[in-house]
Amino acid sequence: MEAVERQYNLDINIRYAEGRAAGKAEGKREGTIKVARNALQRKMPIADIADITGLPLKEIERLQQQ
Repeated sequence: MEAVERQYNLDINIRYAEGRAAGKAEGKREGTIKVARNALQRKMPIADIADITGLPLKEIERLQQQ
């Protein structure tokens, strides 16, 4: 029974850590998109925005059209 409980707790902890990591990644991406949108509003060249944010040119172009 203890082995089952330990495995259950381990599984829960792993899932918690994975969820936290996914949340951090999503938050970071949202921040990067916000920076790109702000740069587009300031009429920065798309190539410069790609350099600064690391986003692909196509994604920045898509943001520009929204």
